[in-house]
Amino acid sequence: MKGLTGFVLVATLCSCTLVRADETPPLPPLLPWYVNAYFGFERAAEFDQAGMPERWYYQNALQIEGARVKLHKQTVVCKAGRLYSSEGDGGAMFYEGEMLGSLEEGRAVLRYAGCDQCIPPKTAPEPLNLPIRRLSPSVILLGSVSYSREAEPYPKHCPSGI
Repeated sequence: MKGLTGFVLVATLCSCTLVRADETPPLPPLLPWYVNAYFGFERAAEFDQAGMPERWYYQNALQIEGARVKLHKQTVVCKAGRLYSSEGDGGAMFYEGEMLGSLEEGRAVLRYAGCDQCIPPKTAPEPLNLPIRRLSPSVILLGSVSYSREAEPYPKHCPSGI
């Protein structure tokens, strides 16, 4: 009887995890900082190591709700043409604040709000005070970084032209 019970249990578990070839498994829920976000990349050359071919970037997620602005900056590394997450090598910093003016011509004033998977700085980084402007319905320029609603986090290829 024990052998039959074990077989039924294993068969049940296996059948629950099988996915038909024509089906795709459901995507995990979006992380909170990716919901309704614009994505942009900026170089994080301070993480580059001499003699190593990898290039480091910040993968930024920008959220705007009315005058409230949030910025999530996560370190990612480009190796052999592919982009990889690297929380252990720098983690992610969070900034929050407000937009002064409008998306047609305004400023985003953001204060450091914490970090995830990183060593907190001894003193909070200086607040960011950056120009913000909508370039098109799906593209926003914050400082010198272009953010797009059409971009996705963790693209297969490394950012170009940055």
